[in-house]
Amino acid sequence: MPAPSEIVTQFPILQDGEPPPKRKSNAVYPFGQMSVGESFIVPPGTLKRAEKAAWRYRERHMPWCFAFGKDSNGIYRIWRVEDKPLRIKGR
Repeated sequence: MPAPSEIVTQFPILQDGEPPPKRKSNAVYPFGQMSVGESFIVPPGTLKRAEKAAWRYRERHMPWCFAFGKDSNGIYRIWRVEDKPLRIKGR
């Protein structure tokens, strides 16, 4: 392990310049803007991708839940449904 003085000289601390601006979200689907009971239409051919995105969003934002399926007109949609309590392993 290098001595502390070697680390300091290897990575000098700078005080000039501004940090880069925050990046805008590159979210494709509006999960974060949805309230319970709202839905959006899934473009044709992207249902599996949208379902996976919803599951990933849910894992990061528990206890949010989503439902997938066709509406009465045969159009695929994703709904935000009532939140479920957090699951605890082993119970």
